[in-house]
Amino acid sequence: MVTISINKNDILKSIYFITAIIQKQTSGSMQGALSSKGDLMGGIFDRWINTVPESIIFNKIILPEVRNGQSSEIISDFYLYDPKTAGIAPDVIGIRTPNGTIPFAVFNDRWIPVENMPQIEVKTFKKPQKMISLRNQDYDGKYLVMAESELRIDYLLPFFDASIFQDSIHSNLVMDDDTFIVSNSAGRLQGIDIVNINDDEIGTVTLLKITTAEAFMNSATFCEGTVSVQYINGVEKKQESLPAPLKKSHYQNTATEQELVYTDFQISGMRDIQPKTYHIIQKIHAVGHQMHSCIEHWIFMWTILIQYA
Repeated sequence: MVTISINKNDILKSIYFITAIIQKQTSGSMQGALSSKGDLMGGIFDRWINTVPESIIFNKIILPEVRNGQSSEIISDFYLYDPKTAGIAPDVIGIRTPNGTIPFAVFNDRWIPVENMPQIEVKTFKKPQKMISLRNQDYDGKYLVMAESELRIDYLLPFFDASIFQDSIHSNLVMDDDTFIVSNSAGRLQGIDIVNINDDEIGTVTLLKITTAEAFMNSATFCEGTVSVQYINGVEKKQESLPAPLKKSHYQNTATEQELVYTDFQISGMRDIQPKTYHIIQKIHAVGHQMHSCIEHWIFMWTILIQYA
């Protein structure tokens, strides 16, 4: 896994694009394709900020491996359209090289893939997420780039006008403790600190895996429509004897008998279910190791695209 920092200048185009689609809305709050809730600007940024790592992953991690001193960059989809009528473009719709632009998809009344060009979906998961879940949105035959983002809680601060945080404004927020506080021995009241606006690094992104959508689906557990997975917040091992080994046929699992471990755990924090003891089947080989990786093939493929386009 490779982790790199995200700086203010890395996401200027994304900040502009998100702001532009916000202003294009005609009502006081946005609903529909861009958000499932009636969000204002702050909520919409939180929902869309995970699209930022697309260009960073390629331009800072993948392409430097194959550029060979040449200038190249991926092209993200900055068009506005209704996916119900126009279809869905891949996250990377082309690459710009010294010899010209190579499209991976073109629009002919609907988005269609260019023959023999890679179709790429980038999925970024926030670090606190405890589970990865995806819907199959025509992912068959596509590459899947999986990444993890960790943004600081005030990731938009570097884009604020510095004049908002003048010392004179802070001084007007300092309370008159002598008038209002009789005793604060437990330290329950605190004054505010001066806002630090000197850091342009807003977080990090980690490249977890480059694989295919088929490989991911073959390693995942499927849920039918209207069926939701149960979210587990914590697992605690119990100091009790293990049950007798259970037959593999009792479980929908592709592992061999030697790859399974049967243990009693106390599970807490499950949605809509009271904490109780469950039998957990745990694979010794983690999904991240058994899932097919395409990184060697990718380096070769991108080298050919850049040098011989």
